[in-house]
Amino acid sequence: MDAEPSPAATGVRGRITSASLRPSERRVALCLLADYPAAALSTAGELARTARVSTQTVIRFVRALGFASFADLQDALREELRAGLGPLSKLRSRSIGETADLAGFARVIGDRAIHGFERIPATGIEAAVDLLTDQRGQLLTVGGRFSTVLARHLATNLQALRAGVRLLDDPPGASLPDVVDLGARDVVVVFDVQRYQPAMSRLAATAAGKQASVLVITDEPGSPAADHAAVRLAVDVAAPSALDTLAGGLLLVEYLVARVLDRLGESAQQRLQVWESARSADFS
Repeated sequence: MDAEPSPAATGVRGRITSASLRPSERRVALCLLADYPAAALSTAGELARTARVSTQTVIRFVRALGFASFADLQDALREELRAGLGPLSKLRSRSIGETADLAGFARVIGDRAIHGFERIPATGIEAAVDLLTDQRGQLLTVGGRFSTVLARHLATNLQALRAGVRLLDDPPGASLPDVVDLGARDVVVVFDVQRYQPAMSRLAATAAGKQASVLVITDEPGSPAADHAAVRLAVDVAAPSALDTLAGGLLLVEYLVARVLDRLGESAQQRLQVWESARSADFS
C-alpha cells in the first residue's frame, strides 16, 4: 500500500491533485476547489448537495484523499487556515497596490462585503431579526478582541430600541453574573472572526447549555462558537491589506438594527423618544 501523504507536507490541495478519483468524486473535488476551503467546512451533506452527488460519494472522496472521516478532512483544512491567518503571514500576499486611493480601497472592500452578503440566506436574516426582537428575556452581546467593537455597536443601538440589552465586556469577570444568570428566554449574540478565540466558543456552549438562543456572527470558515448557534451569519473580512476589515460586519449590524426598528415599530419609536428626552441635556 502506498504511504499515506502527510497533510502538513502536501495540504488538502496536494492530496486532491495526487489522488485517483472516480468521475463522481472529481465533481466533489472541483466543488471544493472552486470555493476552497469553505465548501467543505459545513457538513458532508451540504457539500454533497452543492456538488450534486450523494453523501456516500463525498465519504468515498474523503477516503480517497487518505482521511479516515469527513471530520478529519475538516481538521486538516482548519489547520491550513490557522497556519496562515496572522497579519504577518499576509504582508506578502496582500498589498493595497492600485487600491491605494481611498475610493479604490473602499470599492474593493464594498464589493467583497456585498459578495459575502449574497451568500447569507434570507431565512438566516429573518431568524436573526426574530431573536433580536424577542423581548421575553435579556439580549446580551459579546465579541472577541477584534470583533468586540461590533458587539458594542449592536448593543449601543439596540439599547435605544428595546429593553434588556447589555454588552458582556468581561464575561469571565465583571460580566460573569450575566452569564451565570442566563435562562431559556435569553438571547446571546456572539461576534467571533479569525483568529477565533476559544473563550467565545466556551461562552456560546455555556449559553446553549442554559437553553438560551445563540446568534453567532462570524466569517468563513466560521468560528467554533457556531457549533452552538441557533442562527449563524457569516461576513467577508478580507481586505487589500495585511489587516482584515470589519466593514462588512458593521454593515450587517447596521442592517439588523434597521430591521429591528422596523419590526418593533411604535414601541421602538416611543422608546427612542424617551431615550432622546433623557439625553437632551447632554447636547446643545
